Formats: sequence, structure tokens, C-alpha cells
Amino acid sequence: MVDTNSLQHEVPARRPLNGLFLLGGVLFLGLFIWLAIQWFTAPVLSGDRHHDFGLVRISSEGPAHVTHAFKLENTSGRPLRIKRAVPSCGCTSVDYFDPEVPVGGVVEIPVVMKLKRSVRERSKVTLTFEDESPMTLHVEGVGRLENPLIIEPPMLQMRPGQSRPVSLTVQFWDDEEVRYPVVLPAEGMKVLEGRWKKVRQFNDDTGLPGLSRMTFQLSLPEDFTPGETGIDIEMEGRRFTLPVMVPPAMGRGPEIQMDDGRERSFDPLKRTMLQENPEDEAPSVVGTNSSTIPSR
Repeated sequence: MVDTNSLQHEVPARRPLNGLFLLGGVLFLGLFIWLAIQWFTAPVLSGDRHHDFGLVRISSEGPAHVTHAFKLENTSGRPLRIKRAVPSCGCTSVDYFDPEVPVGGVVEIPVVMKLKRSVRERSKVTLTFEDESPMTLHVEGVGRLENPLIIEPPMLQMRPGQSRPVSLTVQFWDDEEVRYPVVLPAEGMKVLEGRWKKVRQFNDDTGLPGLSRMTFQLSLPEDFTPGETGIDIEMEGRRFTLPVMVPPAMGRGPEIQMDDGRERSFDPLKRTMLQENPEDEAPSVVGTNSSTIPSR
């Protein structure tokens, strides 16, 4: 007959503390490895490596340039020499700075960001050294066009008796009420306005504005007087002018002459003249560039 009591005494007792000691050892080893990685990969220049320019207003005269000087201290314990400062995109450049950084010295690296559209721009500048691992500086900013109205095409050349489409696009942000412009054609012109439609919502993450668009048809009567005239468009207390060149009525008029000297015609169905840079959004979504129409 088997003595069950003796068998129970022969089974060793469980020791739950062994598992806790093993788990603690694994965690300690992981922490040690993490600290070692941080030690060897830490940047040799210490200081704030990110700057946000915030909201930057862009006038109709051209892009806005904003500058920030990063102040970084050499805490590596040895002299450093910066070989290169390479921006990640064309919207960012680096002004001159002294590449020699002594022990405990401070280097100021001026980074210039160019904003030319209503969009959030993010860029980085990679610093490379002679004998150290590279490090990265980050800048970002949100461009905001002061002129929220885009008129395409930027000018028209028509003959008496012809009709042409003109597209007006208004930018808006957040859930604010969209203010639409008023079209004021010259005497004798006829304008048939379409309906305003929202073609894109505001994106707070990318800074891309919402877009609302309307296309109207401009027609000239057969007896319209040739010469240089235009359509005035008023919006938020500002007046913009769409130039209209009217040669004598002799057959079909030439294509529109753009400022770059190339012959281009405006196709309201393709809307290629209104599209943003392709990397900012999907090709199926229409974007916008700043208007070249002068204001007065």
C-alpha cells in the first residue's frame, strides 16, 4: 500500500519568488541596454532642436521668409567640426555659421524657411560631423495667404462675340463662414454665374485651407469695342482686376498669352492651373496656388 503522505513530502515546494527575481533581472538588463544605447547615440550638441514658426502671413508680393537660429552647446568633451548642414526640402536653407565648435562652446545655426502657399511646411536639417554621428534639427510653420481669392485664368484674350469660363476659388479655415466675392464686369460684358461649391474641407493637421469654387461664363457681344478692359472682383474690402484683351473681331481669337511667353489655354474641365503640388494631396483633389491678380 502506497503512503500518500510520504509522497506529498517528497514533492518540493514551489518558490514564486524565483519568478519575480528572474523578471526583475530581465527588466534591469533591458534598462541597462536602453541607457547604453541612449549614451552612445545622444547628440554631441545639446539644446532645443525643434522650432515652430506658427502662423506666417504671406503677402501677394511673394513668399515669406522666416529665420530661427538654433543655439547648441558642445557637451561632448572634445572639439567638434560640422562638415555639412543639409536641408530636407527646398523650402529650407541654412545661413553661414562657424563650423568649429570648441569644448563647451556654443554654435548658432540660422535656418531659413520659405513659405509661399497656404499649407503647413515641415522640414529638417541634418548636421554631419567629421568623427561623430549626425544629428537633426526640425522646423515647421503654417503659411497663410493674405489674399484668399484665386482667379483662373489670370488674364483673358477674347474677340467680340466670344465666351470664356472664369473660375473663382476662395480659401477658408476652420468652420468660419465663407465670404464670397462680387463680380463687377465692365460695361457691355455679360456674366452668367454658376453655383458655389465646397471642393475641399480645411485640414488642421496639414494646414491646407478649405476651398470653395464657382465658375462663371464671360460673354462679349458682337459689337463690343476692342481694346484693353477688365472685370473687377470685390472681396472683403479689396478689389482685384482680371485683365481682358479684346482685339478686333476677325475670326477665332488666339490662345491666352501667359507671362512666361508660352501659349496656354485654360481648360475648366482639367483645372490643371488650380492644382496644388502633387505630393500634398491626392491627384483627384483640387488644390490651389496663390493668385497673381493684382489688387488695388
